[in-house]
Amino acid sequence: MKFDFRIAGPDDDADIRRLLAANPMPGRLTVAFEREPDFFVGEAVRGPRWAVLLAQDARDGTLAGIVSIAAADRWIGGRIRPVGYIGQVRVASEYQGHYLPLQTAAPLRSLVRDGWPEFWFAAIVSDNPAAEGLFYGRAPASFPKLLPVTPVHTLGLLAPRRGRPPRLLGAGRRISSAGERGFAEVAAFLEAQGPRRQFYPRYDAGDFGGGGRFPGLGADDMLVLLEGNRIIGCAGVWDQSSFKQTVVRGYSTGLRLLQPVLNLLGPPFGAKRLPEIGEELSAATLCALAVENDDPEAFDGLLQAALAHAAVLNRDYLLAGFAVDDPLLAAARRRRHIRYTSTLYAFGFDEDPIPDVVGSDRPAYVEIGAL
Repeated sequence: MKFDFRIAGPDDDADIRRLLAANPMPGRLTVAFEREPDFFVGEAVRGPRWAVLLAQDARDGTLAGIVSIAAADRWIGGRIRPVGYIGQVRVASEYQGHYLPLQTAAPLRSLVRDGWPEFWFAAIVSDNPAAEGLFYGRAPASFPKLLPVTPVHTLGLLAPRRGRPPRLLGAGRRISSAGERGFAEVAAFLEAQGPRRQFYPRYDAGDFGGGGRFPGLGADDMLVLLEGNRIIGCAGVWDQSSFKQTVVRGYSTGLRLLQPVLNLLGPPFGAKRLPEIGEELSAATLCALAVENDDPEAFDGLLQAALAHAAVLNRDYLLAGFAVDDPLLAAARRRRHIRYTSTLYAFGFDEDPIPDVVGSDRPAYVEIGAL
């Protein structure tokens, strides 16, 4: 089947939102990633340069699918380079099986010729073997070769019932916020820590404060860990529900049978109930995370404060993503959580090997709220 591709504009907003709501992502937990009331607000979080590639049925112009793309400066091998990202690949049910995503190779190459980066990455959820097999197993020679970088664990960390963010952590450490320190100081700390991670974005103060790349993230939502008067860690607790919603559309047979039991017996023991079909998953996202020297004790204190802040925001879960070799993952996994896995892939549009990525001793950084 033939598709026509073009870049989406404001007039396409309603059609795109209908496509997302009608075509959830399958898995043990089937969810629709919706964008109410404005799809494009949620695209700006991916990077300073972004676009949405539309695929339309060449016969009648029906919207068949979308591919979100973005570009940003990121740390790769200890230096800054422009990197592209492909995400939010959604195909209408009636067009699945026609290999539509693989037909994006030509329009993507055209974008590269127009100044978009030559080096890209993408994340594919492990519960979606059809997508993984499509891109990684059966892609034609015309499509860039995807190289697996690392498995990624996304943890849905259970927030406490009541939010009482700790302030004093011992060892001369305390929790503050960007409201006290200022976003310029936070951005400077992130700039210093960024080279220690692959794919870590380059941030500046203008990205924060409720606008830029973090709409809805206030100064008090950016937690700062201090040792004396020096920043040694920071993490944002980002409530994206005003522009980005994860709506439950179905459960696997096992989860569906367990749901009534868990919802009845879980809350008295501090567990969160599973949402009903059609209900939004109540979650905030951990963002702009960095801890000096990957100190596990410092991170644990920062995470404790972040979970309490998620409860203040009336969120049941705090979503956080970690590469499998990230030294912070072990500390996060000690807390109650649910987990799903994905794989990070890298690819390029030239014939040269992708430098400093596959096999690097720097763990990859995953900004879950921007995927």
